[in-house]
Amino acid sequence: MTKTLAKKLLKKILFLVTSISIFFNSSCNKQESQWIRINQLGYRPDDIKVAVFLSTKPVKLKSFSVIDINKGTTVLDKKLTSQPVSLEPFKTCYRLNFTEIKEDGTYRIVADKASTATIIISDTIYNGTADFLHDGRPGIRQDIPDLGLGP
Repeated sequence: MTKTLAKKLLKKILFLVTSISIFFNSSCNKQESQWIRINQLGYRPDDIKVAVFLSTKPVKLKSFSVIDINKGTTVLDKKLTSQPVSLEPFKTCYRLNFTEIKEDGTYRIVADKASTATIIISDTIYNGTADFLHDGRPGIRQDIPDLGLGP
């Protein structure tokens, strides 16, 4: 390899490394200031369903929406009447009650600039979630299938 070819290759590598580090540095510095916390497993149709909106900055939240992901429609647009509370390190906290949603499906909550991950509403949402408690107990034989006779 000649010296000029090596210099060109080195310049290209240096340019690529610099570009990648600038990209990652700028994208990693974007900090979110709003979140909506949910039950990550989901909710049963007849459960009380509450999410929590949190912000590190003061926000006057007037409403929130629940969107049916499969249909792409807003199924609930609810005005908030309560005042926010401050709970360090958050300046703004609201309870978002969406108990009115009774239909099985996948949803998303949107409030101001924040939105949730997928929320599942289903009667079977908790099926199998505690199986590890049974299987991990001492004396439980893993080679015998569960007969499903428990509660």
